[in-house]
Amino acid sequence: AGPAGLEAACVLAERGLKPIVYEQDSVIGGLIRLATKPPKKKNMEQIISYREQRLKQFGITIHLNTQVNDELLAQEKPDILFVATGSKPLIPPIRGLEGDHIYTGDSVLHGSVSVGKKVAVLGGGLIGIETADYLAEQGKQVHVFETDSDVARSLNESRRYFLMDRIQQNNIQIHTNTKVIEVRLPKIIISNGTSEQTVDGFDSIVVAAGRVANCPPITKWAQDFPEMKILIIGDASGSGLAIDAIYQAAVAAAGL
Repeated sequence: AGPAGLEAACVLAERGLKPIVYEQDSVIGGLIRLATKPPKKKNMEQIISYREQRLKQFGITIHLNTQVNDELLAQEKPDILFVATGSKPLIPPIRGLEGDHIYTGDSVLHGSVSVGKKVAVLGGGLIGIETADYLAEQGKQVHVFETDSDVARSLNESRRYFLMDRIQQNNIQIHTNTKVIEVRLPKIIISNGTSEQTVDGFDSIVVAAGRVANCPPITKWAQDFPEMKILIIGDASGSGLAIDAIYQAAVAAAGL
């Protein structure tokens, strides 16, 4: 019941069908619930609330705290299964990331961890930069380490302008063309490709180095339920922006 799953259900309901929506969490929204946490992004809640209201109008029930598994599929015998299970953080193979005070961007935005005063964010993509923005608003000293030559490349020009302006105002330190090769808190060892350097004083590390699909056992289900058509949508088919997930879900549902 994230943006992709809800959009697919809305399109199906608008076409006269009665989709059954299952969500393993206790609330709907998926990653949108985290995307609303950084500064100036509260209005993203409308992505979920609008579709929730549409499904209520059509009398579609969302089953919370329910994980789709072999038993449920055998019981329901769906003709079509939309897999919209989203994505999870990618943990890069960096020495020391298995230690204490290492967190993901998801856990930070969820508010479930305490990061201390000085934080290193590994990754300058959308999640990394927005997590850095979120932490800086709380008064944290934030350093962002990105292997690429620039940060927040996926944002459109206007959004990126205002985000980078806040980054500058909050004195967030951006280190581009920089690879973190080892973590030894409070120190981290970085490389610019030609030499290594040790940076000291960090209380915690936030890993925001990308995402990977959080996909259930699709191959097994295809074998066990050969008459069931499986459609993978949203981040479950490849990480992207919310608008990409919604578009993909709408096209998939409308194409049935």
